[in-house]
Amino acid sequence: MVVPEAVRVQVCDLLVIDDDPLVLEVVELAVTMDRPDATVITADGPAAALDLLASQTPRIVVTDFDMRGMNGARLIQEIRSSNAAQPILVFTGRSADDVIPRIPADVFVIEKSSPKSIIKLRDRITLILDGAISAA
Repeated sequence: MVVPEAVRVQVCDLLVIDDDPLVLEVVELAVTMDRPDATVITADGPAAALDLLASQTPRIVVTDFDMRGMNGARLIQEIRSSNAAQPILVFTGRSADDVIPRIPADVFVIEKSSPKSIIKLRDRITLILDGAISAA
């Protein structure tokens, strides 16, 4: 059976979700500088991300926690309702101590607390893509 192109699900390495365009750009740049062959798609909020997930299967999802329309905890619930094993990283300006109790135990949190945070995120993504570690 031939599946029409419009409904084919594409696999990508990374889906980055944040309502701050600068964060989207910096994360994409950090990952593709380290892995030029990586396929990175971005969504400027939860609604756009859920639309993309209808046609994309990312190996990893990176999401902010505080976004307009839906917070990260609710977005993670929505994503996991259709893909319970989806690896997810939260990259947030909030304290990890504030976020961790509100999300599943297997979601890893990285705080946007310093310029080194993007390096920590990039390194975690690389390890997951290489199969060296799981997302949690």
